[in-house]
Amino acid sequence: DLDIHYILQISLPEKALTSSLHLRSFNGMKTIPECIRRLSGLIKLDVKECRRLQALPSLPDSLQFIDAEGCHSLKRIESSFRNPNICLNFFCCYHLNQKARKLIQTSACKYAVLPGEEVPAHFTHRASSGSLTINLTPRPLPSSFRFKACILLSKVYDQPGDNNDDDDDEDDDNEEGQNSLKGMSYSIRGKHNGLTVEGESNQIHIPALYRPSRYNLSPY
Repeated sequence: DLDIHYILQISLPEKALTSSLHLRSFNGMKTIPECIRRLSGLIKLDVKECRRLQALPSLPDSLQFIDAEGCHSLKRIESSFRNPNICLNFFCCYHLNQKARKLIQTSACKYAVLPGEEVPAHFTHRASSGSLTINLTPRPLPSSFRFKACILLSKVYDQPGDNNDDDDDEDDDNEEGQNSLKGMSYSIRGKHNGLTVEGESNQIHIPALYRPSRYNLSPY
């Protein structure tokens, strides 16, 4: 029953060095107070399972991680994300409007997790296997460049403890699936005039994704 708007307004100084703000499961909150902009050193914002949260206001550019998983009522995002190293988790945010989705998909970020059933149209190079070949132009290639990739997961495993008809089989599948959904790795290889050059390899750690049994949407 606490009024989060009142509390933050009176408790935040004009300049605050808080690195983390945890509002997890604060179900009385429909939006975050605008005074969050004062937190110029804020690195992590945790609003996970704030089920009545409907909008995110303009946020500090210092943010490196936003966890909004399970914010089922979240529709609007008023802030753009300018930090290319920010990590965004909007898993199970099924009611995000198109403007919010586009903002997330087109922002520079380390990774973003969203619910969905298809790859966005602006990802024009596609493959259903474990690799993707792209012919790059113009030539010669620049010394460095950035790219985005989208992965559509066809299955997300149930939360631990959910009841299933085939408990033994599902437990085995879940154990394997939970481990595989905690991160992803990628490698880049270039080929020119028949010569293959090994490029960058990297691993990205993401939050473990579990689908509540009452939902049937896949994240990407």
